Amino acid sequence: MVRPAAWADGLESTERDVVQAALQELLGPGPGFREPTTLLLALGLMHKVPACRALALEVFLLACTTGRLDPAALGTILGRFLAHEFVPVQRLADNLQQARAIDATTDDALLQVLNNLLPELPAAPLRNTKKLVELYAELTSRSGREPAEAIKTNLRSWQGTSALKQVVGELV
Repeated sequence: MVRPAAWADGLESTERDVVQAALQELLGPGPGFREPTTLLLALGLMHKVPACRALALEVFLLACTTGRLDPAALGTILGRFLAHEFVPVQRLADNLQQARAIDATTDDALLQVLNNLLPELPAAPLRNTKKLVELYAELTSRSGREPAEAIKTNLRSWQGTSALKQVVGELV
């Protein structure tokens, strides 16, 4: 299930259908997401196929509303995948951007996701890290919270990068 989430070459429709069917099951009632379910959601949010990403975003929004999601665990998983360049940062950033400003609960969950995702990223910023930092800046500004201490370390190292200098400067 991990392979079809990232690869564009030779993506079989049956592989896509398996991911979509698994995500579809998460839309029904059920218990809180455990690690395997959170991993599935993370893979869906980063999936190569836009329909899978859209369905995963729907699952994310519903799980935020119902309290089934552990946003910290999701953020850690997403950060680790991005740190190993499993998928392009922009693919995930664009998907997460769609969930912002829906309601306070979702914004809080997104902030928790980013509080755990950003510290997992390398000291040398990945391409399009700016999109995630901009989303983080918007969420911290709206919530009135200070950036988490774990994130400040990366922010300071990224501050020297011209692409991130302005947005990081606003946070530190």
